[in-house]
Amino acid sequence: MEKKAISYVILTLLLIGILSMAFKIQPVKAESGTIYIKADGSIDPPTAPISSMDNITYTFTADIYDSIVFERDNIVLDGAGYTLQGTRVTWSKGITLSNRVNTTVTNTRITNFTIGIYGYLSLYNNIWGNKIANNVYGISLHYSSGNNISTNNITANIGYGIYLANSENNGIMGNNITATEGYSIYIVKSSINSISSNNIANNDCGIVLSSSNNNSISGNNITANNDRGIWLSGSSYNSVYSNNFVNNTSQVYSKASVNIWDSGYPSGGNYWSDYGGVDRYSGSYQNETGSDAIGDTPYVIDDNNQDNYPLMEPSRTFNVTKNGETYEITTLSNSTIASFQYNSSLNEISFNVTGPDGTTGFCKIIVPKELGDTFEVLVDGVPTTYTQTENSTHYFLYFTYQHSTHIISITIIPSPSKLVEKLIEEIETLNLPKGTICSLAKKLEEAHRLLEKGNENGAMHKLMDFINQVEALRGKKLTNEQADYLTSEAQRIIDLIKE
Repeated sequence: MEKKAISYVILTLLLIGILSMAFKIQPVKAESGTIYIKADGSIDPPTAPISSMDNITYTFTADIYDSIVFERDNIVLDGAGYTLQGTRVTWSKGITLSNRVNTTVTNTRITNFTIGIYGYLSLYNNIWGNKIANNVYGISLHYSSGNNISTNNITANIGYGIYLANSENNGIMGNNITATEGYSIYIVKSSINSISSNNIANNDCGIVLSSSNNNSISGNNITANNDRGIWLSGSSYNSVYSNNFVNNTSQVYSKASVNIWDSGYPSGGNYWSDYGGVDRYSGSYQNETGSDAIGDTPYVIDDNNQDNYPLMEPSRTFNVTKNGETYEITTLSNSTIASFQYNSSLNEISFNVTGPDGTTGFCKIIVPKELGDTFEVLVDGVPTTYTQTENSTHYFLYFTYQHSTHIISITIIPSPSKLVEKLIEEIETLNLPKGTICSLAKKLEEAHRLLEKGNENGAMHKLMDFINQVEALRGKKLTNEQADYLTSEAQRIIDLIKE
């Protein structure tokens, strides 16, 4: 594995050297034009097409045909859509972040360097929203931690898309990494990194872990890579789950590695396009009557590695927003899903499903518990039966229908107990005297305790006591707006209990 990686680099650099000599490109000339953002905030040379009004945000004003070196922490480099372009001189670097802390590189097209963005001993930097193409290494970090590499378009690099060495606690998420003539993501001697929600397609090789342990790889689409989808060498205790492995020449290669390929039941493992199992049963041992969108037999990788709960269809994730917070709702279905919507005021999911007439369709919907714990599932406006399972963070709903085109709607109803908990949290954020907060919260805590015991009448009485206390405080310690909100929320809980 390591020999093959080294051969890629040597061959690539040899070709670069030959081309440089052919066109009489001298490395020293490339370095002479380097732009520095100095420790004092100044730009050297001052004629460089970069402007800053505050020595914090630095913005391109034109394309740049030189390298940039950061010598200052806590700054933002905004390319404003302009291009940073090199001449592919050996070991040229587009942007250098050595010993840097809390910097950001965004909205920049970076092309034609040996290394597009280079980090060494760098902490808590953000590289996001860039277009990084036609370099040898797109992004290369060494001995660096706490960095965030996200939502970049990293394409057509000729060695590595993203390369991490001796680095930990970095996040690689939401990137589009395609057409790499080598490795899309290469992790060596690195641990506790998270690789999630990336699109990794049509590269020579997808994700590589070499001598790297305790990393998390989840929610990625790893599709149509020419060699392996994922390659692990001397790497163990990594968690690989909720990924879609689709039509890679070889889905996975594992050597001297023992890893975790699922996150248990009912969360499941990964989707493998070459899995040949069936789904007739459910449950932790897949021996209970009824399907659950999880294969009844494991996907075996080798004697030491298997996905115990392979998914029957690829997973697809949608982001929804409620009360300013973003949540992920995940679907698994053998139907085509379209027009996905989330109505936050109704707390309702809706989408269309389509499939071949005469066949049975299924959906599995994974909902965060923060959104609620009671559900009504409708197919074309008609209630349908479903099975519900859960883990510590999510509910899993599974239902079937006869294929044609259907409108699915799922109303999520928080339980009275959850709503009381939320109301207590909101009271604690109000700018009120501590004694008032404690007195109001105590009545709600008593209502919550009674609900947990199943004493709904007792809970409603406590909620009415709470409403009376709020009214007594109206215009004194509570504004009319605060009192209106608290009484309406308490009455909503009472109405929900009565239903």
